[in-house]
Amino acid sequence: MSDRRTVLGGLSTALFTSLAGCNRSLSPTSDGTDIPSENDRTADTDARDTPHLSEPCSVSSIPEAEYPAFPSEMTEESAKAFAVEFEKRFAEATFKNRPDTKFGGFDGWTGNVYGKTKNGFFIEVNVSVDFSITQMDEMETDLGSEPFHSWYYIDPRFASRSDRDPSGFRPNSRWETVACP
Repeated sequence: MSDRRTVLGGLSTALFTSLAGCNRSLSPTSDGTDIPSENDRTADTDARDTPHLSEPCSVSSIPEAEYPAFPSEMTEESAKAFAVEFEKRFAEATFKNRPDTKFGGFDGWTGNVYGKTKNGFFIEVNVSVDFSITQMDEMETDLGSEPFHSWYYIDPRFASRSDRDPSGFRPNSRWETVACP
């Protein structure tokens, strides 16, 4: 029994000793502030998966629509409300740009804060759009519903959007800046 305790005690000491040197590594910038390194984690979000803003903030090409105003105060609720409303306008504009398709409204929507970083929020958004398609002979109309699944990253400096892949995991590429304050 004492041999077992000695072995376990030695393993515990070795484990703590090896972990003692692990800490968050930050790289200083030219202005003296710290930026997260590739291996840094802020909250539950991996820093390498967080979209970055290219200065100055410029919006990617998106369908023309009346998008909501960027939140004046960044809270979990304001970020979520902005993401859901933005995705609804994005989906509606996408349908209005399709020939022979008529936007019919929304069949439902959800927005969930998936993660929080030091500066912002990852939000998972689902919007279902109802539509109709008039057939060539104009005697028949097909009705349908199409889901829009996306991710948003929103912080006080910008908002980025990415289509959500079927796996549901947060993307680490294909982010497009969709709004600036």
